[in-house]
Amino acid sequence: SPGAAKWYRAGGPAFQNVQLRVEAGATLEWLPQETIVYSAAQAELTTTIELEGNDPDAYYNRGLTHGRMDNLDKAIRDFTRAIELEPNDAQVHSHRGLTHSKKGNYDAAIRDFTRAIELEPGYVQARNHRGLAHDQKGDYDKAINDYTRVIEINPNSAPAHNNRGLAHRKKGHFDKAFRDFNRAIELDPDYAEAHNNRGFAHAQNRDLDKAISDFSRAIELDPDYARACYNRAATYGNKGDTDNAIRDYTRAIELDPAYATAYSGRSIAYYHKHRYARAWADVRKARALGKKVDPKFLAALRRASPPPP
Repeated sequence: SPGAAKWYRAGGPAFQNVQLRVEAGATLEWLPQETIVYSAAQAELTTTIELEGNDPDAYYNRGLTHGRMDNLDKAIRDFTRAIELEPNDAQVHSHRGLTHSKKGNYDAAIRDFTRAIELEPGYVQARNHRGLAHDQKGDYDKAINDYTRVIEINPNSAPAHNNRGLAHRKKGHFDKAFRDFNRAIELDPDYAEAHNNRGFAHAQNRDLDKAISDFSRAIELDPDYARACYNRAATYGNKGDTDNAIRDYTRAIELDPAYATAYSGRSIAYYHKHRYARAWADVRKARALGKKVDPKFLAALRRASPPPP
């Protein structure tokens, strides 16, 4: 654009739609100036770039951009066009698989990851992602097989050990899970997710102090780790330490205001502290976010204190 765009306070929305078309063999240099948005402005800005020609890299790169912007359907369309133009590019198959996974289309994702692995048998990222897709489907044996193959190719892959540990934990194989989590942490001592996952396994084994220690380490490494805050809160609750449980639930909610399960957990902690008005407020918030609250807990809360009007 020739100068900075300025959007002022308005009583209704304003729109700007820039459409650019690049012919086959052409090069576009598009350097828009800054956009200045004033208080109370309502503006929607859209830029569309249409590509002509048959350059698979152009479609692949645009697909990556759509993916970063969470335009997942557009990303899949671009990756698909790139694959039509160059069917044997393992990286494009893998990225389309990742996009299918983000949409929850795990069967389609597994097909793409499998094709990527067929094209490049040593493609550990595709094999690891296929393991994650199998895990999401609840097919833990297939997930473990993929993670094990990644570890055979790269024994120092902390994420593969962590992911395999998760699958073992979900199968109830805690000894194997702990070995994998321990190895992941040995390889990467600052791996917050591995500390959190090992803590969860300790909590399931009722080793609550070790669980809290692992969750605390995860939070030290990543202070914005809402899931670790929630897990530590739940563990404090199981120990009867409701004050610390409330503190950690509150922190999880600060980090993720849509964390419905944290509201539900905090409502139980408030109930045990006889802070019934706050318990009901959290129940309402959890329900508004789509969380089904335990009917037995609701009955106990009603007996203790009827819901406010």
